[in-house]
Parts: sequence; C-alpha cells; structure tokens
Amino acid sequence: MQTVTIGKKQGLVFPIFANGCVKIDYRDNIPDIESDSLTGTDVPYGIWGHKGSFTFDALITPYEINGSPSDIVNSKKAMPKSDGHWTNRNYSANHEMAIFHSTKLKIFLDNNSSITSNYNNPASYGIKVQLTTASTTTTLISNNLIHPSIAQPLTYSADILTGGFNSQGRLTHSKTETLGGSAHGGSTTFTSGTSPASDLYYLGEELFTRSGFNVTSIGTITNLSGTTVTLSGTPSSLNSQIIYREAPKEATYVDNVCHIGVSFDNKTKKLDILFNGKVVKSETHSENTDFQLDAEDLFLGANGVNHYQGKGGVVSSANLSDTNAQFYGVLHEVNYSKGTKSSYDAGILEPIFQNSLLFLTFEEVDD
Repeated sequence: MQTVTIGKKQGLVFPIFANGCVKIDYRDNIPDIESDSLTGTDVPYGIWGHKGSFTFDALITPYEINGSPSDIVNSKKAMPKSDGHWTNRNYSANHEMAIFHSTKLKIFLDNNSSITSNYNNPASYGIKVQLTTASTTTTLISNNLIHPSIAQPLTYSADILTGGFNSQGRLTHSKTETLGGSAHGGSTTFTSGTSPASDLYYLGEELFTRSGFNVTSIGTITNLSGTTVTLSGTPSSLNSQIIYREAPKEATYVDNVCHIGVSFDNKTKKLDILFNGKVVKSETHSENTDFQLDAEDLFLGANGVNHYQGKGGVVSSANLSDTNAQFYGVLHEVNYSKGTKSSYDAGILEPIFQNSLLFLTFEEVDD
C-alpha cells in the first residue's frame, strides 16, 4: 500500500547566526580492522570505497545573508541589516556556504552580490565546486543561479503614479526625486534636491531615467558629497529629469526549494554543475588519476573547522561564518551516487538503490 502525505515540507534548518554542521563520521562507518588507527590498512566501502564517476545532488533552501531589509531584525531567514556579528569583515564578497565539504570534493553556494552597499541588495548565489585528485584541483564556479526577485507587484498608490513598470505591469523601478532645472550639465555629477544626498542615495547603487517602458541606466554612484552625486557614467542632461532606482528586491528564494547538482565523469574528466534539472557550467579536469574521497570525516553545512564564540572571546577567528564556511538555510535531501547524470527532473532526488552511496532525507511533513 502506498501512502500520500500532504503538508508543508520541512528540513534540517541552519538559521541565521547558526554555527553547526552534519558530520558523517568515517570511523563510525569504516571499522579499524587492524586496530592500528591507520586508514591505509582499512577496507573502505560505500562512499569512501567508491572510485570513479559520481553525482551529488541536493534539495536546499538558502537564506539571505547580506542584511538588506532594514526592518528585519529577528528572522531566522534573513540577516539583520546591522549587527556586531559581522563587524570587521568583508562578509558579502564571495562568501562560501558549504553544502558538502571534504578534502577531495567541496561544494559551496557562493555569494556573488556586490559589497558596496547592503541597501536593496539581497544575496545572489552561484554554485562553486572544487574537485581534487592526486595533485590537481579544478575549481568551477557558475554564474548567479539563485537571486532575488526584481519585479514586484504594486503595493502603494505612489507606485502607480510614479513607478517604472515592465510590459507585464510589474514594478521594476521606484522614483527617488525630480531634479531641478540646472541639476546636471553633461558631466559625471548631478545636484540632488536632498541635503545631504547621502540621506537619499547609497554608494554603489545604480540609477536610471525612463521613458514609458524603456529604462536607461545613467551609471552607479561612486561618491556622495553634500548635494553632489557622482556617477560612473556621463549621461546627457538630467535637468528636470525624474531619477529612478531599482524597485525593492525580495529574497523570495528563502521560501523556495532549489535543486543543485555536481557530476563528474571519471573517464572523460568532465565536471558539470547542474541546477534545477540541467547542466549550467562545465570544465575538464586535467589530471588522469581516478577520483576517490579520502578516508576522513565528511561534512554538510560547514567545513568542519568549527570555530566558535566562547566565554573567553572569539576562538581563532573574528569571522566565524567565513572561517567555518557556514551554510544558512535548509537542507531537505542529499544524495551521492555512482555514475554521472546530465539532467534530472528538477525538484526531486532520484536515488537508485544499487548506485546510491549516501542518501539523507531531513524531510518531515505536518500532520
């Protein structure tokens, strides 16, 4: 008899400010048959004993780590905009959140968003893979695959009167201000009607003008001084023009499930990154040595370094999440199997019993 269960999908949650991981212990699975504490005399099996082609895939829900929304202060899914936890760090730039971590195979979510400002700048993620054989490491990084929504439904009457829309009627840009008649003279600067301009604008944000559905970028802000805004570009006259910025972005991915995958063909040495059912980036590993995981513990959700904040202060590093490659989000299911895959049905894992080397499901459903 088959059972159909209906309810909200759950998983293993790593909330914002978490410091933890799943450890897959080598010695708990591979007996020390010689009782010599040496791994070289072991007879490994399963995920440690497999040599050759493999496929890793997982269902995950990433959380937002840039701290963009100013009104979010206590969510487990989004970083507060300002918190001492991230003091003295360049956190947003290329922060790696470990999905799977070992010496020979590392799989991360890589935050590729700009670090100039966290205003209206939720994290965007690509997938990063590092595969190592005897003496060669291949690093493969995808483009952004998981990103915030940039086109929003209308929420305020001001949106209808002054907003910028796409052809589907979704809000894409919001008005900042209407410039004066002598605000700009064809240079890289313009004069804002707000003093200081930093009360209205942010370093690094992109500004626009529009005509109907056509939106034109005038550059990003490189400097703010008094009422003077300096741009990276040199637009034509902005006198009496309405200036727009991107509409508020939403990190909708915090409530969605993403299917990520990595596949390696041991014969052709082709390494693939897969996302939601298809290959999105490939590279050829240059060394002919067969791929095999080392005889060691494996980790999900962090790299196993496990630095932490103790009574005596920070242990070893002030940037604990960077040091630990801490994942923030939900792990729903994880699968590691023999063989390669070039595509799959997005949204479900397809472990085949005779090929599966590791399958973990953290799913439950509400009653």
